[in-house]
Amino acid sequence: MEYTQYNDPNNSWRARDRETFNQVCILVQRDIKRKINNDEYDIVRRHLENTSPRGLTQRAYVIRVAELSIREIAQMHLNANRNYDIHEMQKNLMNEEVEPTQSGLAQALNSFNPNIDISGFLGSRSLENIIAKFNPQLAEEEALIVLDSRYRSSETDGIRSFRWTLSSSVNPSPGTVNNTNVIRNLKKIRVEQIRIPYSPSADTYYNRIGMNITEFNSQAAIMNENNYIHFMFIPYRDGNFIELIPTNTMASEIRFQQPIKNTNTITIQFSNPVQPVFFANDRSNAVVFQYGSETIIRTLQPHNLSTGDLVIFSDFTTQNPTGDYVLINTINSNDGVNIDVSGTLPNPATDFSIDINTSSLIGAGAGTISATINNINIVGSGTSFTTFFKPGDKIVIGNATYTVATITSNTNLTLLSPYGGTTASGLSYSKNNTVPGLQFVCYFAFQRLIINMYLTYINDES
Repeated sequence: MEYTQYNDPNNSWRARDRETFNQVCILVQRDIKRKINNDEYDIVRRHLENTSPRGLTQRAYVIRVAELSIREIAQMHLNANRNYDIHEMQKNLMNEEVEPTQSGLAQALNSFNPNIDISGFLGSRSLENIIAKFNPQLAEEEALIVLDSRYRSSETDGIRSFRWTLSSSVNPSPGTVNNTNVIRNLKKIRVEQIRIPYSPSADTYYNRIGMNITEFNSQAAIMNENNYIHFMFIPYRDGNFIELIPTNTMASEIRFQQPIKNTNTITIQFSNPVQPVFFANDRSNAVVFQYGSETIIRTLQPHNLSTGDLVIFSDFTTQNPTGDYVLINTINSNDGVNIDVSGTLPNPATDFSIDINTSSLIGAGAGTISATINNINIVGSGTSFTTFFKPGDKIVIGNATYTVATITSNTNLTLLSPYGGTTASGLSYSKNNTVPGLQFVCYFAFQRLIINMYLTYINDES
């Protein structure tokens, strides 16, 4: 089909020229070894429409992404056909139970006398197990797992290796990748396009990036430099990231000679492909160097951040987590916080500021107070207790710290425990909800690595 024959109902295509369209369509058809249909022409159109002029100069990249999109949609249609269940449709339409039709094998198995043990010659009474013996493909299932470096195991450094523990729990925890299925008898692993953080060690004249799963190195290709490879990609730099496109279908999957009975962990490494690829630190412990209208954070390792970069904090807290929950949730938000390194900072290599006001956590109070030894009542003069304190806040009187229990007015509050100092009036006071020595995790989002991985396995649950 020529460009002139392609019917664009919306007449909205802004592709660069007809020749580019025709060339891409011809090359995609050659790669997938069949003609593409009208819907797939539309995929090519949309892809070209959204490709920058600079991107069009990388013809191999344009063709590969269009081909992957067409393959993915074709696979979705195939899976939809495989999962078609007329009985489920009937139940939905009729809103009543329909007795499922059994396959010939199932009928034969059910016809056996229940008192006769058929496991001796068939190996199992489980229908799934017997189907797997006669036709393994019928028992195959596919599960998608998403490997996110933010949640990698702390056992790996995130510089050379990334590890996750497979879990079937619906409640994610640090270091795990979750899928509701129990993965065993693993037959195949497939990946598609991957986006990795930019690394000079990945940007070389070899123009190839290898990836391996260390748990399966016994079934990997081995380079002379002793690097293991399961998947091979063509890299294309895109600013602070590198897009990895599988070189071909075979390079995007592992097929195991024998199913892997149990798979507990997934550990990923990259190579260029003759030397290991190393990434910058993706996180560091951090402290608050300065609380205020603009908060200064200090990482314990150099951060390599630029103004506008996104960071994600976890485990930040205060001495009054209930009263300060809005501020705590703002800092610990999964959406992250944009940082600034352009201002005057004590140490730009480790410091950055965030536009979050933390001045409410610490500071001197207005006016003075009177306190009586062994008494919980505090009386103020010129104070604004109702706006300055919340129940649970820490009030500092002299060198001692107490917890505010109740606030009845701008000049009256009570302590959770009796005042232990000398009875006096005209005392100064302050608030300090900060946690002494607090360290929390600062994750650098520009180093985030996410891999969609498809696992094909045989479900043999009895």
